[in-house]
This record gives sequence, structure tokens and C-alpha cells, in this order.
Amino acid sequence: MKEQMKEYMNEPEVAEISSEAISKTYKEIQDIKTVAKQYCLSSKEVKALLRK
Repeated sequence: MKEQMKEYMNEPEVAEISSEAISKTYKEIQDIKTVAKQYCLSSKEVKALLRK
């Protein structure tokens, strides 16, 4: 299971989509914890992606 997640996370599409999608979602929701849950990320990761 962990190997599948690693493969999934290594796909460039995922990384490219995430910062744009997360910033869009954050603008709608305005709550980092909710956004983090939606994308299965930690709030620190979401904050880092929002800075990009």
C-alpha cells in the first residue's frame, strides 16, 4: 500500500495540480485544516503549497 502511494505521489501531474487546486480550494473554504483533510495532507504541507 505504501509503495502505491509513493508511486502516486511521484507522478508529476499530482505535484503540478496540487498547488493550483489547493489554492483554489483554500480560497473557497478559507480553512487550512479542511483543505488538508480533503487532499490528505498535513496543514504544514498545505501552507507550503499555498506559498508557491
